[in-house]
Amino acid sequence: METGLFTVQKQDGTVGFHQTYVEYLAARYISQIDSTDKIMKLLMHPQDNGKVVPQLQHTAAWVATMNTKVFDRIFLTDHNTLFLIHSSDLSEQQKAKLTRKFLETVQSKDRVNWNANYLNYKQFNCKDLPDILREFFMSPDYNEFKRLIALEIALQNQLTVLKEDLLHLVFHEQPSEKIQWKAIYVWMHLSNKQEWIQLKPLLFAENRLNISMRKFLFKHLLKNQLLSMQEFTFVSEIMHQKKEGTEEVISTLDDKVLIQIFQWYLADPNPSEIMEIMMDQLLVYAVPFIHVPQVAEVWYQVVSFRYQQNREIATFLRFSSCDHVVAKIANSYQNETLRQQFILLLINPEQKFDLDNSKPLQVQDFHQILFREKQNLLNSADATWASKHREASNDTKKPLWDWILKHLQAEKEELRAFFGIPEFQKSVDQAKEEVEELEISDEKIVSSWSSISDFDPLIGEPPIVREATEKLYQDPKIQEKLITASIKFIYQCQLEEAEYMNESSKIAEAARMAFRILCKINLDLLQKLPNEVWRKWSPFLIFPDPKQDSLTANFSREKYKLDQQILSIALTKIPETVETVFFQLVEKMDHPHYLIKNFFQIHWSSSMENHFFQKLQSKDFPLHKLGVVLGELLTKNCKQTVKWVQSILINPSFESVIEREKIVIATYCYLITHPNDEGWKIVLTLFSKDPALGLEIVSTLVDGIVGFRRGFITYELAWQFRTLHEKTLEAFYLWLCENQDRLDQESYVYSIVQQWTTVILNELRYRKAVPAYETLKRLLTIYPDNPEIKHYWDWCETDYLRAIWEPKPI
Repeated sequence: METGLFTVQKQDGTVGFHQTYVEYLAARYISQIDSTDKIMKLLMHPQDNGKVVPQLQHTAAWVATMNTKVFDRIFLTDHNTLFLIHSSDLSEQQKAKLTRKFLETVQSKDRVNWNANYLNYKQFNCKDLPDILREFFMSPDYNEFKRLIALEIALQNQLTVLKEDLLHLVFHEQPSEKIQWKAIYVWMHLSNKQEWIQLKPLLFAENRLNISMRKFLFKHLLKNQLLSMQEFTFVSEIMHQKKEGTEEVISTLDDKVLIQIFQWYLADPNPSEIMEIMMDQLLVYAVPFIHVPQVAEVWYQVVSFRYQQNREIATFLRFSSCDHVVAKIANSYQNETLRQQFILLLINPEQKFDLDNSKPLQVQDFHQILFREKQNLLNSADATWASKHREASNDTKKPLWDWILKHLQAEKEELRAFFGIPEFQKSVDQAKEEVEELEISDEKIVSSWSSISDFDPLIGEPPIVREATEKLYQDPKIQEKLITASIKFIYQCQLEEAEYMNESSKIAEAARMAFRILCKINLDLLQKLPNEVWRKWSPFLIFPDPKQDSLTANFSREKYKLDQQILSIALTKIPETVETVFFQLVEKMDHPHYLIKNFFQIHWSSSMENHFFQKLQSKDFPLHKLGVVLGELLTKNCKQTVKWVQSILINPSFESVIEREKIVIATYCYLITHPNDEGWKIVLTLFSKDPALGLEIVSTLVDGIVGFRRGFITYELAWQFRTLHEKTLEAFYLWLCENQDRLDQESYVYSIVQQWTTVILNELRYRKAVPAYETLKRLLTIYPDNPEIKHYWDWCETDYLRAIWEPKPI
């Protein structure tokens, strides 16, 4: 103690000792007691069947190293504590004894051997260890988990003496797939790589290995160049016939193995069908290694060989996602020359990709990447680099470059035609021409501006067109013309009664385009428009979410942002008028969910609250709109809405199906927005009145209400439950268990109930507090045969005993 190695100076001047040293000193003192019974009485918990007091486990471990009788007594009742002893303090006999006890008692979700260091089994190393492990992993009398642990201990202790036993287990016994795989894995780590050849018979036997094991073994033998060409082809054929696939194996190979397989292919005058398929895959996976000169050379030889033999150069593109392949190319080729060389695999229109109209996103992603990467190669000078290569090539390679030159122009035209590039550019050019020829006289401005709205020169899709339209605004003359025409149209156009609130009319589209152009080009001028103008056009300035808007098919994200900005300006100038228009749109639209959600995010007022609260109380308000309106009002914590919901939940009316459905929607929205004990208390009272309704609501809480947020999922449930008291969680759990018998075990709601019970038990476990532990204990008392509750209680029991233990004198 005088050295200060185990002491620490506190801020108040006192000296404290490190806990480990304190435990050691306590063990030294206890070991001097003459009676073993007295020592055990001091260390053992009086209410835990001979287990050591949790707080004294480290001290007890120290005592066991100093007193063999104490070691033997603890070994009989609580061997778990002995795992805290450092292996150097154990004798060979004690290690063997403890290892055997561990293997006999270890199990999945183990609480018996909790203190064992599962990441370091080297502590079990002793002279008898090979014999103990051999007994366990070779005998089918032990369960799978114990045998796997025995194999892991052999691996960590590098027991090469067990190599022959492992081979015998793999080849001559019939272990489960997991044991077989583990035995192969351990044997490979105990052997040198040349010895791996002994595993080849397993690879060639069609029914000895499952898919994952065959891929694992195939990959490692191939990477270490332990397979011949015939063996490689044979195994590939087996995997192909069994539809196991070789992509995962090939994608992990290094450049040396790739070169070897390419050379095998070139050396074979008549490659098999499976070898051709492998080449399809390898031509893609070799891309990241193309910077290696040897790989680039042999890769080019394979492409040339396929051309000369009139074979398809890039069949693999028919079996791969287009955007995936092109993304690999774009990411792998930083050198422009190498990028151009790889065009060999993309130049044939018939082989480039297999179009699938059911996957528009794939085509769209492919376009965005491919156009960017090939734009410089497919312009008017696209044959320049190919011509240079042709002139520099020898006679054997010139036919290949002739073929490339012949297809380049066709490729360019096909690419532009497929993605509609000429049509897009035509639209932009036509829009520019329309703007330049626009009649802006008072007599013709309305008709001319309405006609130009067909082209909507504001935003273009996809990105290549958006870039073109942006250039449109860089012309000062075009800007001035658009601003003048927009202002004139806004002032001159007179709305007829039939056009009012008709957001899909020609006038409506023209008005939106005028406001967007002013917002994009001259925001200050837009903000200075008189309130009368804003009132005039207010019916067309509120837009739902573009994803749900069927009225404007060519909606883009930039348009949506501009519309939101325009709406915000309108709300600052004429809020009452905009609110009135909003109420009318909600009444008119069949599915106003996104309209309500987005509008509530921008604007909120007491008049809106009163308007929608009256709608909620109306019997005529559609149920499919009720969820989103009620949910948003509760999110805003509107007091009168909260009180109304609480009243219908406390005193529910089941007079009709509609009233019942209203209660389901109200409960869902209320719990989502008020996840507290008071809310759950009200809901659980409702559940007890009508269990069938409660089960329906439980299902709804997972599925969600259309228009207002999605339903709960597991982690969201756990997050919501963190705020609830243990009594609330217990009451809900008991209600779920009591009513689970009402359900068919194959039903959807039954699985939801099981999900909820698991989340509740998990929440109680992770609170790590006495009230939560006692709740779990009560549940186990009520349902003693419930394996799930028992599992969670096993996790917490030691911590609970530790928390409530009070030290007593000897």
